[in-house]
Amino acid sequence: MKLLCFILLIPSLAFADVNIKIESFLNKYCYECHDADVQKADFDAEKLFAEKPLVSNLKKWDHILHLVKEGDMPPEDKKKRPLPKEKEEFLSLLSHSLKSFDYSKVKNPGTEFARRLTNIEYENTVNDLLGTRFEFAHKLSPDLKSAESFSNNSRTLFFQTPVLEKFYATAEFIVAKALPEKSENEDVKERIAKLYALENLRSFTEKAYRRPLSDLEFQKVLSVYKSSRSKNTHKKAMRNTLEFILSSPRFLFKVERHQKNEEVGQYEMASRLSYFLWGTMPDQELFRLAKEGNLRENSVLRQQVDRMLKHSKAIHLGNILGAEWLKYNLVGVRNRPDPIDNKFMTDSIYESMFKESSFFYTYLHKANRPIEELVTARYTFLNEELARYYRIGGIRGSHMRPVRLKTDHRGGILTNASILMVTSHPDRRSPVLRGNWILSDLLGTPPPPPPANVDELDEDDDVPLEKRIKKHSQKKQCAGCHSKIDPLGLAMDNFDFFGRWENRRRSTETLADGTKLRSLSDLKNYLSVNKLKTLKRNTVERTLSFALGRQLYYYDEPAVRKVLKVLDQPKAGFKDMLVAIVQSYPFKYNRAQQEK
Repeated sequence: MKLLCFILLIPSLAFADVNIKIESFLNKYCYECHDADVQKADFDAEKLFAEKPLVSNLKKWDHILHLVKEGDMPPEDKKKRPLPKEKEEFLSLLSHSLKSFDYSKVKNPGTEFARRLTNIEYENTVNDLLGTRFEFAHKLSPDLKSAESFSNNSRTLFFQTPVLEKFYATAEFIVAKALPEKSENEDVKERIAKLYALENLRSFTEKAYRRPLSDLEFQKVLSVYKSSRSKNTHKKAMRNTLEFILSSPRFLFKVERHQKNEEVGQYEMASRLSYFLWGTMPDQELFRLAKEGNLRENSVLRQQVDRMLKHSKAIHLGNILGAEWLKYNLVGVRNRPDPIDNKFMTDSIYESMFKESSFFYTYLHKANRPIEELVTARYTFLNEELARYYRIGGIRGSHMRPVRLKTDHRGGILTNASILMVTSHPDRRSPVLRGNWILSDLLGTPPPPPPANVDELDEDDDVPLEKRIKKHSQKKQCAGCHSKIDPLGLAMDNFDFFGRWENRRRSTETLADGTKLRSLSDLKNYLSVNKLKTLKRNTVERTLSFALGRQLYYYDEPAVRKVLKVLDQPKAGFKDMLVAIVQSYPFKYNRAQQEK
């Protein structure tokens, strides 16, 4: 009651007074170990407070709130610790300052930095441009990726000399493969004829650069052909010119020309749409709409999302967006049991596990299913091998197909073998990893990192895993986080580390808020009802981040809230979310990078 009364008084305090009080607490209890000079644990609270607005570092401040509230900071061994009243005032002021920030005053679409095509985008674009179906992304240097971002993040898609050399070599390989000396296939012959035709060079280059060319730009490309032609045959000169185009920065990079009003140009919108939903270059329909100047209209954007989701290329959403967000791209990579002892763990079963999750995630968007169905679905996608692995009969053939489930322990992303294996150790299931995956990846609410010098889980095979986890969680420095993590993971404990269901009794788990989890169904219900707002927000934030090719910042919050408002409408689903994102301010506008 005292805390509530104090919070109600905060609006009457001047903004400057609030900041003075917050900094006074930090100066008294935090800066001794965490200022610019000391930076214990590589943390500079002084620098953090200097960065305004405070919401620009929301996650870091939330972590500080948690540490102070739990009494972890300042640590117990410090002589100077805040009195209860001081602590209460600090928590109230800081919390209110973060929550009451007026986002309506923020108008910043963010900056779209020039970024290289990812390896898979490069492969897809080359194939659509040439009319081929080559697989060569694995020959390129691996794309860098941070733990919290996607592989298409502009901050990690920079060029180094070895990377550039790989692209040069790959361009030479692609052109040689696309233009064989002889072929009996009529389609291949037709493709070769088009690529060798000099009169097609300008239209080919415009498709490659994904925009119209100026006469000067085309003359530069033509000069490459003319220079090579002076020494070689026409075919050799055309091959050299195609190699030049496929290794040109104008092809390898997505570069947006900035408008005076910060609007994203028509052709840039075409590329934003196509690389977001398809992971490849725009098709003829998108180029046509860009040429006509209609691609910024909301009605047209809605039509295009609907059209593009019907295309097979939309599997990109499941193969990349869903896979990197939910981590099922790591199946068969992070944990790969010895195939000699586990003969059923074949390359094809890993591929089927991945496809189950990818097909399911893509279908949610195509069919505009509600966000909660990510967890609650009563169907999945199976082929014969994976169905047999799940002990589900009646499925024949190697192709994936939708299957309506009759059991409660399958359905939804939680029960996919890809997720269950990725959240296990190589030799045993892990309720801690699974609970942490739910909090960190699915909900986007990661627990704080474990304290330093925490003992590992006891490896006593004579003691059941559940008891060992509970013993470990009862330690004072571990209890706070494990009370949130363990019950979630233990509710999935009927699945072994291979992702197969085991019929055995398990105890009822109790969450920190008192919720009882007696079964997997209880867990699904908790996530789809109690945590639905959190699930929706994380889904929107992850998808918007992927669409923009960058991490989100505080000035993206208005766009996030608008998309969430759309999802609050009856029967709104994943497709509605995509439409709202491509119609959003940061997707349609771009602020020029300021020169230093």
